[in-house]
Amino acid sequence: MEINLDNIPAEIREVKFSEIFSDFQIIPLETKKECVIGNTKVQFSKDFIFIGTQNFPGAAKLYRFDKDGLFINEIGKEGRGPGEHRGYLVNQVLPFEEENAILVNWGEDNPQLFDFAGSFRGEIHQPLELLGDIYKLSANEWFSTGNCAGIPYYTRDSLKIVFYNNEGGITKTIPRIEFPNTRSGYTPLGGRQSVYKFNNQWNLYFPGVDTLYKIVDKSLVPSLVLVRGKNGMPYNLTIPPSDLPGKYDIQILAETDYNLFIQKMIIKEAEVKEWQPGKWNQRIMPEYQLIIVDKKSKKAAYIKLIDDIFEFLPKEFIDRLVWQNNSRVFQALQAIDYLRMIKESKPSENQTKKAIKMMERLKDISENSNPIILSYTLKDKIRID
Repeated sequence: MEINLDNIPAEIREVKFSEIFSDFQIIPLETKKECVIGNTKVQFSKDFIFIGTQNFPGAAKLYRFDKDGLFINEIGKEGRGPGEHRGYLVNQVLPFEEENAILVNWGEDNPQLFDFAGSFRGEIHQPLELLGDIYKLSANEWFSTGNCAGIPYYTRDSLKIVFYNNEGGITKTIPRIEFPNTRSGYTPLGGRQSVYKFNNQWNLYFPGVDTLYKIVDKSLVPSLVLVRGKNGMPYNLTIPPSDLPGKYDIQILAETDYNLFIQKMIIKEAEVKEWQPGKWNQRIMPEYQLIIVDKKSKKAAYIKLIDDIFEFLPKEFIDRLVWQNNSRVFQALQAIDYLRMIKESKPSENQTKKAIKMMERLKDISENSNPIILSYTLKDKIRID
């Protein structure tokens, strides 16, 4: 299957929340002195919500709440001993509800495993420097992706994917084949890889090769080609930094039986500097667009989402929707932002009765309250005519 993004009609369709989401919840996170939350990293499991937060100048914290937002316990402690960490951010949270286990990547040292009550179970030793996010393949096997764009400087930069066990023993690597054959000149950095599970199958999209793969027996099986077109980010090529504005990258946000949801990131402005000979950093100002693909017809459309559920969410908050593997989409709103938006919004007769009823739970919210989560469930099928 191949989808050429240049063939998508340029017209942007307005789609209401109620046309794309089948259900929604408002979840105020309980505010207690034991769990005061600032910036948030949110991860849902079946019955719980895990919230990572910065704790400057101390180490980051991870809290467990029930699905209604009531605080249960903290996981992990600051320090250098077993089950302790000094990480500044919660980079990744992976709950395994059937095993009563959670993996936390604090951004320093090795990812740690705990049970839901916070008891330390051990570490997963990553075998390569700066390997990044970690994903579970089986009981004692994990994988992480490489860089897949730009000039290789570390071992991980020359790999598509590496498989390894709890002790950090590498069980298989799949090399990266395409990369610039020079160590001078600027090549676009990073690449917005997509790693997600659909129908209990791991899927990986690598922007450097425009291909979506399935992981089958520790092999990558191509399943879809997303042709980025003439303005796609020219990964693995040396280009003038001035060529970056107007280029775009894509990331697969979610997949259902009928649809693919893709985010297109267009570079509006870019600042690129060579901080060492042959080494560059880039700062970009992006604009985001949402693409919905009908997998059966292969038709696709650019979508502008319209809030017809609450009718107070401004565009910048709609653009901050976070997509997860289980058809869940959410936003974490700081209480001060929520109160401001409510104050600035105009009452509407079209606001859903359910939204009004759920918002009544927030009457006692103050600027010092914990964040509020707006959670949505994707519909099974969205037609693109």
